[in-house]
Amino acid sequence: MEAETVRLIFEPYLEFKTLRRVRDELDRRSIVSKRSVSKGGVRHGGFRFGRGALYHLLANPIYVGEIRHKKVTYPGQHEPIIELAKWQRVREMLNKKAAHPRGGSINRSTGLLTGRLFDENSEPLYSCWAKKESSVTATSSRGSSSEDPTSRTTVGGAFRPDEPKKP
Repeated sequence: MEAETVRLIFEPYLEFKTLRRVRDELDRRSIVSKRSVSKGGVRHGGFRFGRGALYHLLANPIYVGEIRHKKVTYPGQHEPIIELAKWQRVREMLNKKAAHPRGGSINRSTGLLTGRLFDENSEPLYSCWAKKESSVTATSSRGSSSEDPTSRTTVGGAFRPDEPKKP
């Protein structure tokens, strides 16, 4: 990516404070991604910037002279394109607006009823698979004291014992 294009992306973000407005400004100026042609003759680039591409560009430490490997950033051997203070301001603004802030954990449930249904022994039931919208099959998470640890209970539908058990 050209250094001048990178600078033209950072400035509007500090002014407008939204990726959508930055994208609109880049469209107004007819600024698109860098064009290139591979050895096989395939053309790449030349497209308008999406919000994801803009976010990636604005959060990339390579533009302040650093290299990131996994989650660790190291000093690079190249000259910075953006001043560190400006990049840090942009990074703080991006983090404040993030739907899921970096560094935290997101707890995702595997089902709506996970942790809310229990069997006759007060053991939790969890969703194993669903055959239809109206029939959800749940499995009891039982310990070694249970006679049949693979027994199944059906919530909202009928369970037929002659059906093969699914893993």
